[in-house]
Amino acid sequence: MMHQAPQNAAVKQTPTAPQRRTLGAEEVRITALGGLGEIGMNCLLLEQRGSGREERMLVDCGALFRDGQWGVDAYGPRLDSLLDAPDALVGIALTHGHEDHIGALWTLALALGPQRSSPIEVVGPAYAVALCRRRLEEYPRLQQYLSLRVAPVGSRFSLGSFAIESVRVTHSTPDASALAITTVAGCVVHSGDFKLDPTPRTGQCSDDTRLKQLGDAGVRLLLADSTNALSEGHTRSEAVPAAALMRLVGAARGRVIVGLFASNVDRVDAAATAAMKHGRRLCLLGRSLQNHVALSLQLGRLTWPSNLLIAPEQARESPHPKLLYLATGTQGEPRAALRRLADGNHHQLQLEQGDTVLMSCRTIPGMDREVVALTNDLERRGATVISRLQQPDIHVSGHARRDELTQLLQWLRPQAFIPLHGTSWHLHAHAQLARQLQVPQIEQLRNGGSVSLDTRKLKITDGIDAGLVAYRAGRAIRHATLHERRRLGHDGLLVAALHATTPARVSLRAFGLNLNADELDQLQAVASAACRKQPLGRTLAQPLRLTLRRLLANMLGYRPHVEVIAALGGE
Repeated sequence: MMHQAPQNAAVKQTPTAPQRRTLGAEEVRITALGGLGEIGMNCLLLEQRGSGREERMLVDCGALFRDGQWGVDAYGPRLDSLLDAPDALVGIALTHGHEDHIGALWTLALALGPQRSSPIEVVGPAYAVALCRRRLEEYPRLQQYLSLRVAPVGSRFSLGSFAIESVRVTHSTPDASALAITTVAGCVVHSGDFKLDPTPRTGQCSDDTRLKQLGDAGVRLLLADSTNALSEGHTRSEAVPAAALMRLVGAARGRVIVGLFASNVDRVDAAATAAMKHGRRLCLLGRSLQNHVALSLQLGRLTWPSNLLIAPEQARESPHPKLLYLATGTQGEPRAALRRLADGNHHQLQLEQGDTVLMSCRTIPGMDREVVALTNDLERRGATVISRLQQPDIHVSGHARRDELTQLLQWLRPQAFIPLHGTSWHLHAHAQLARQLQVPQIEQLRNGGSVSLDTRKLKITDGIDAGLVAYRAGRAIRHATLHERRRLGHDGLLVAALHATTPARVSLRAFGLNLNADELDQLQAVASAACRKQPLGRTLAQPLRLTLRRLLANMLGYRPHVEVIAALGGE
């Protein structure tokens, strides 16, 4: 999921973190490193005493994505709290394979891996682990720091002193699971992302029976997904958009392009089924779609006939009505397939009058402007765009609404509750629901917040400094660098280069400044006059900078950034 990051997004990770209070023998400390106060970057830390030392485990380690502003690919959680004792982390348990749950594993490996005596153990369901393996192929230098292991949904495994059982839940990607974690304080259940869909296309229904059994055995604490805590009722089944796609593809006369999230394998399969029913070949646009489909076919999550898929190069030669394309980029991401189609610069497909674009997705909060612009540009290319606004059945959520959240609380009957995964508004609504259902102990956290859990009580305790770290191409971006990018992006830059000639000479170069030729000539004249009045050297740089800033302020109405540098030689 891609959501807005806080202003102070890049935070320096220090090599050590302050020591926190020693844990008691029957105490578990739970700290939110991400995923609370925003939707995305899910990462939860559990700590307890085991094997004569304090042990730590993470549930998920996700990224937060935006639109590439300031050159940022993604944001990951600040990990300072793990750096004081790198070997205390006994492993990471994954709930499923969405990027907001696994997308920061690589940053964790970079931060922690070189300081550990052994690789970090990462355990999860087959689909999530397969996605992690594919990502490691892109970052081979990280393979030495991560050890990946499959724990099939429904199985049991251990990470240090933590005994864990995965329990199947339904979500918008394969092999989603809740985690029942046996701790020194009792059973802690982490719901993962879930909904209670009785008719998913894959047949991967939530294991209601096992969830009820956990409730009968006693659940000390429930941590649960709050994404749809503000929505009344019950989330509709994935069978609904499947039927809508079948109908809409059948009604289309020209080519059909279905925009969707690549990880929603159920939806991908529904579009493929509609293509087969109506005699169309299927073509994939976007590397993430190709990766998910290849992985799903390999793992048996998709069972398509061998003649269904057609390569984009072959598709160009096929009759138009016989094609159905799947495309990524439903949120208007600049480099994704749908945006390139809207701009008319996709090298494998050009939209034409009579094409139909079916947007089988929702608009992620914060991406409204990008999606509106994408829709308008697709229409300008001659395509008919159909979204949830015209056809509400074309998409359903992968997250539980209030009726399902109520059902989970009633099945598990936890002694204590903490809402996860959402903005403050979502978390508060979920906490209020738990109060209405008379859960005895309820706490609400933000990122960096900690609770202490023992067999009797749940209470807020000493937290940590939380935050986000910005990344580009796998490297952390320093806070000062991101701040500088923001300043340059907002205000522009004028560079004055001083040349050591006799007499001294100055040349100007403007970046991102809305100046006309006369204004540039005026700036050049003022700068040259300043050089004639004062000898070249450090004493000239600061007065020249101030003079140029004042003149620019008069011209533009604000003070852009001005940099004065000494050029090499006379040129």
